Amino acid sequence: MSASGDLPEQFGPYRILNKRGASYLARDEARGRDVALEVVRFPADASAATVDRFYRDSVAASALTHPGLCPVYDAGQIGGVTFLATGVPEGRPLTDFIDPLRLLPAREAAALARQIALALADAHAAGVTHGRLTPSSVVVDAGGKPFVTGLGLAVLSEGVAAGPAADVFALGTILRELATGVPAAADAKLPPELEPILRRALAKKPTERCSMAEMAETLRSVVEADVPDALPFPEPPPAKKKKRPREDWVTSALADVPETPGREVTPLAEPAAGENLAASVPAWALGAVLVLVLLLFLLLGLKLFGDFFGGRTP
Repeated sequence: MSASGDLPEQFGPYRILNKRGASYLARDEARGRDVALEVVRFPADASAATVDRFYRDSVAASALTHPGLCPVYDAGQIGGVTFLATGVPEGRPLTDFIDPLRLLPAREAAALARQIALALADAHAAGVTHGRLTPSSVVVDAGGKPFVTGLGLAVLSEGVAAGPAADVFALGTILRELATGVPAAADAKLPPELEPILRRALAKKPTERCSMAEMAETLRSVVEADVPDALPFPEPPPAKKKKRPREDWVTSALADVPETPGREVTPLAEPAAGENLAASVPAWALGAVLVLVLLLFLLLGLKLFGDFFGGRTP
């Protein structure tokens, strides 16, 4: 290693192409493939057991074949420098998908997290844990498929290999950030469909957390859940018709009649004063007056009849 701490241009069988953050892009000239090289720096007080655990984990990780796991190719020492060689997934880091202004729908966030959970469940079944899972350790390719990188480095967290429960908590944190767009420490409203799984994954006690396989299964139910169509907007109730005033019925009736092109509708003239007096007289009174008039005419007729015939008697 150079004085600056960088790897030399030729590091064993690996030809260094460029540096990517804390790792290097290199060409494995013995196998004809590009690899990502990470320099493994153990804590100063690391025990021999910790170093042995690193090599055991790297060997176990190299046997994993799940398509969602970035493959581990090699681990060892060259010139006193411990390294780990892995595949080089192409894509964008998962951190690019965490944005409060462009939130992922809950189902899309659950779909991404489920694919990560399936990959890590496979690793857990083989006895391999990640230990340092963060959004930056997941790469999403152009097709939206995530790849988990960084396997084999669990012992570097604090010199002690983290258990599967730590990975579950880490993935729960990632899912929360995907769904809310804010860091885990910030308060945010969670989508209701994700609350149950996040409650279990982020439980304070590791023994109360679900397994990675259980998390994947629960997320499957969210991804495949039927989303009901939007309910039709209810029609407003029909407006109640107001009773029209008696004196205004003619004007209202004319207002309801459609106009004929070229013809004006002339409103009725106001009635003259006194023309509606009869309308205010009760019907029975008019009938009584009519009967009296008829009786008078009858009496008058009888009198005239009597006078006529009475005058002709000798």
